[in-house]
Amino acid sequence: MGYELWGPVIFDLRAQDQGGPFVDFVLKHNLDFHNNPTSEPTFEGPRGNSWIDVTVSTCNLSTKIQDCKVCKYSSSDHNFICFKLLLTRSTVTGLKKILHKRQLRKLAATIYRTYPSLENHINQLQNCVQVEEFIDSITKLIQQACTTSTTNGNQANAPWYDSELDIQRKRTRALRARFQRCKNSLERAKRREIYKKEEAMYKWLLKSKARASFEELCARITKNNPFELPYKLAANKIKKQLMLHSVKTSNGAKT
Repeated sequence: MGYELWGPVIFDLRAQDQGGPFVDFVLKHNLDFHNNPTSEPTFEGPRGNSWIDVTVSTCNLSTKIQDCKVCKYSSSDHNFICFKLLLTRSTVTGLKKILHKRQLRKLAATIYRTYPSLENHINQLQNCVQVEEFIDSITKLIQQACTTSTTNGNQANAPWYDSELDIQRKRTRALRARFQRCKNSLERAKRREIYKKEEAMYKWLLKSKARASFEELCARITKNNPFELPYKLAANKIKKQLMLHSVKTSNGAKT
């Protein structure tokens, strides 16, 4: 079973997709390859050499595997594949970014704008170079979606967001999941009532702590000068930025 992902390019008369089912298995279970295509052959026999032995692992274990190489110390035709397994936490962190629904929709819209007819574009690929360029383009779009994140309105970054709110948030989310998993109508109604009470408590804590923090800020500012920002906000003396809105004409142009 040869393939370019774990071995060099070897041209023969056999079917070129002999490693296809295994690649589909690896993609389905999100596994990582550890073979080096430029390493020594994993199989050496009287009829020739090949790279048919493959080492794969999960993404969590992949960061702990280092120095993967082929060792020729076997009495069999198959050579050993040796590697080091780190027992401590690795400094290399894997990708654990999970996109929420809004980011997924934004990613889908970006891909659609870049490739309006994705299936036709794939069918028009002629060689490996075009395939690699297409894969790199899609990979960059996905990486941009994973790295782009907004912190506006993130309550975890607020100074008033303490451990009590974090515990209440986790409790509310756990009760919501417990309520949504229930199939029995009577038990589901009870769990929903409990979840709604905890959700109301969480919302009340959010408002009360945010209000208390804002009052403390206003008191600290007005302590030195009673006519600072809180007074200007209350008296509506803050000049707002002028907003110029465009108007669309009959021919579709904006003015």
